[in-house]
Amino acid sequence: MTPVLVQTLGWYQVLANLVTLALVGSVAEWLLGRWRWLLLFLAGTVAGQVAAYAWHEPGGGDSIAICGLAGGAVVALLTGPVPVPRLPAQVLVYYVVALTCWGLRGAVAAGLGCLATAIVWYALRRVRHIDRLALAGTVVCAILLAALRDLHGVALIAGMVVLTLLLGFSRLMNPIRSPGSKPPDQRRRRAGRGRRVE
Repeated sequence: MTPVLVQTLGWYQVLANLVTLALVGSVAEWLLGRWRWLLLFLAGTVAGQVAAYAWHEPGGGDSIAICGLAGGAVVALLTGPVPVPRLPAQVLVYYVVALTCWGLRGAVAAGLGCLATAIVWYALRRVRHIDRLALAGTVVCAILLAALRDLHGVALIAGMVVLTLLLGFSRLMNPIRSPGSKPPDQRRRRAGRGRRVE
């Protein structure tokens, strides 16, 4: 866990990670609450560090922990109600696009990738479910990064998998009922009449 506390690229990495932690971390906490936030932070950290040791990748930083948060928040928005809240979706999509382009071609590519994403998103703003499509694109980016042996991709996928498992477990423990259905033991009285209705 100590590599998360080390920023090997200097002050600009510290500043970039603090800003993205504030943005992505706020979105994740708003969507998921504190204990899931902590679990996703740890999932990204552990998965990223395991991959770093396996691939003999030097360096460190808390960006892999932030990726765990981003991956979980993406799943929360993809599985949540429609329409997707636009601002949280934009924070996550731009973050993942910047990471992907940075991993492929560096800082200039990250800026250009975000600019291109903004232009396309605006041009397609009237397309139904464009926000969900953009979020689905982050899953593709995570897979691409992991395939290229980038720690951020592994951490993103870890966050996505952990939240998917949590949601599945939650639904097993609290099955979703169809609207209007009542548990068998729940009874109510009809207004104005003394009879029970199942």
